[in-house]
Amino acid sequence: MNAEWTPSLRSGATPLYRAIADALSEAIDRGELRAGARLPTHRDLAGRLAVTVGTVSRAYAEAERRGLTRGEVGRGTFVLPSVTGAASTVGGAAVGPEPSAVVDLSQSLLAWSAASPELGEIRRGLAELAADASLPELLGAQSPLGSIEHRARAEQLLVDLGLRVDGTEAVITDGGQNAMAAVLAATCRAGDIVLTEELTFPGIKAVASYQGLRLRPVAIDREGLLPDALAVACRAERARVLYTIPTLHNPTSAVLGRRRRRAVADIARRHDLVVLEDAVYSPLAEDPPPPIGRSAPERSFLFTSFSKLLAPGLRVGLLQTPSAWASRLRSALWATQGLGAGLLAELALRWAENGVMAAVIGRLRVEASERFQLAREVMAPHRLAGHPCSYHVWLELPEPWSGHRFASAAREVGVLVSPSDLFSVSRTQSHAVRVSLLGVGGTSELENALRSLRLLIDQPAAVSRWVV
Repeated sequence: MNAEWTPSLRSGATPLYRAIADALSEAIDRGELRAGARLPTHRDLAGRLAVTVGTVSRAYAEAERRGLTRGEVGRGTFVLPSVTGAASTVGGAAVGPEPSAVVDLSQSLLAWSAASPELGEIRRGLAELAADASLPELLGAQSPLGSIEHRARAEQLLVDLGLRVDGTEAVITDGGQNAMAAVLAATCRAGDIVLTEELTFPGIKAVASYQGLRLRPVAIDREGLLPDALAVACRAERARVLYTIPTLHNPTSAVLGRRRRRAVADIARRHDLVVLEDAVYSPLAEDPPPPIGRSAPERSFLFTSFSKLLAPGLRVGLLQTPSAWASRLRSALWATQGLGAGLLAELALRWAENGVMAAVIGRLRVEASERFQLAREVMAPHRLAGHPCSYHVWLELPEPWSGHRFASAAREVGVLVSPSDLFSVSRTQSHAVRVSLLGVGGTSELENALRSLRLLIDQPAAVSRWVV
């Protein structure tokens, strides 16, 4: 609780509502406001600051847009937990475990260590490229779309991954986030509506906010996007783009079936909707359904990323764009990334072509399946949505736990998880957290962390402490 918090506002040209949101962000960084703290009511804070209630409402809305807070109808506005892995602080003193004691299950990324079996091949590839005669050329200026050679090799790789869509052109990007931002910049104007699953990758929320786009949620179930709900949303809103994760959905790990994919494509055609398919996890699935774009290639973009398939630090993405959009996409890439990263693209493509990426994916599938089974055993009988090839599982919490309260409590016992608030497009409260399984090196460390979460769920005293 911190309903008595009052910010000290700096004088300047910044609008008052942004100044309040900035002060809130700084208070969280300093540890003055902890995760789970309830903020003053709009009217109360407006009275203390001598501003209008509307100004405070805009400030709280801005804070929620930045991912700092979460408003709950009838309960108030609460500070969200950070998922960076740092310990909370209050008055300069650490609260909860030291960073070295924290097990980070919040990041849906592959963990590399000195024991990773493919590390030798990675080193060999770096050494070979250092001695390659093409190095000076790779260090030079590259087209924003990637070199002609790299794009041709990228097209073949997309074929090998089962992601190639006829009638599209392959483009090299600075990772998946850059691909997403460039496509939205090329297809949308500020104020346009983008549809997406009601739970979705937080990166789309950041891009939409930055570009002035409006996200609208579409209902999902255990299989993923509901075509009937998409059709209703298209009739209700003049949407421009559908952003969707049909294979190993983030955060639920759902895989959309073939019939639904064809239905989504038909709806997109009927309502002149551009489809942006996020396929960053798709190569991890064994024999996944074909991309949505196979049924509507003229309006479908698709991207994947080496950051998920090989290493988080390898910021290289593969993007397919309909040929009619190539010119506008080039302009968007020039604005968002500038020149292409030829050296990184060459490294990534070599590792894909010489079998390193296939070896990593094969190992990931085995480890993911083992860890998924471990999570099911430890967390039973609590509901766990997931997939044997996924990086993460979606843990549904019993009442009265909410996602952000549970994440705050988990942090204090040394485990970081991602609350449902981070993924939600609507203001509907969701009682769940995403738990990543492959971001820690050893299964014993993962098992201990999962058991800590299980104990936390089942302790009535813990619930009463965090539920106000």
